[in-house]
Amino acid sequence: VAALSLKKSTAPSPWRRPLRSRAEYLELALTRTDSLGSEVRLGDTLTYSVTYTNLSDRAITAFPRTSNLAGMLPPNPPHCRYANLAAGATQTCTTASHTVTAEDLAAGSFTATATFDATADREGTTVLEAGYVVSAPAVTVVDAPAGPREEGQYVTLASAGDAGFACHRIPALTQATNGWILAAWDGRPNSCQDAPQPNSIVQRISKDGGQTWGPITVIAAGKTTAPVHGYSDPSYIVDRETGRVFAMFVLS
Repeated sequence: VAALSLKKSTAPSPWRRPLRSRAEYLELALTRTDSLGSEVRLGDTLTYSVTYTNLSDRAITAFPRTSNLAGMLPPNPPHCRYANLAAGATQTCTTASHTVTAEDLAAGSFTATATFDATADREGTTVLEAGYVVSAPAVTVVDAPAGPREEGQYVTLASAGDAGFACHRIPALTQATNGWILAAWDGRPNSCQDAPQPNSIVQRISKDGGQTWGPITVIAAGKTTAPVHGYSDPSYIVDRETGRVFAMFVLS
């Protein structure tokens, strides 16, 4: 389940424009990359990219120390640590994301932020310069749609790191007899590796035709301790007479 954009604007909207932090070793920019606009809703997933430039004359590691974004912090992939960034080089990480929460709704906004260190090693223990703070413009969180989603507009249901899963793959989609739209897929821990590993089956539900989506819930949890097992490859069958929905998947 990937983040997709309808189109790219030639002039960035205010909510896309990056805020920068610059010092001796690193120049950083955190930029929002989804197409959801300046007003977002509970359950929407915002996506971000981090661009880093090594300003020094030696190879360094851009080490993310703290962040309120998923898919940002090491050690478990995906993350935005970049080891051995060459002198003068620029690289971009695209795995950072945030799914809008009830806390964001109560606050009325969300501001993505991260703190990086420039280090001499990939483990982040030898710090050359600390405390590069980078953030993106605040996004307004609204209780009700400002307007309906356009026909054909992409909706991000999950991004790397959401709900504690490093990777989201193999989606299934159906509509129940009451009109609800159900989406299920593999929530894969640690990596995108296929079975056998302790994958879980996760699900989100829309009760308004895809306008808004409920939170990610686990409907079949993989087991990470011995004996390890996991689930993969969901599919749905809806009994149109009884209304009962069956979710089927592989146990490994």
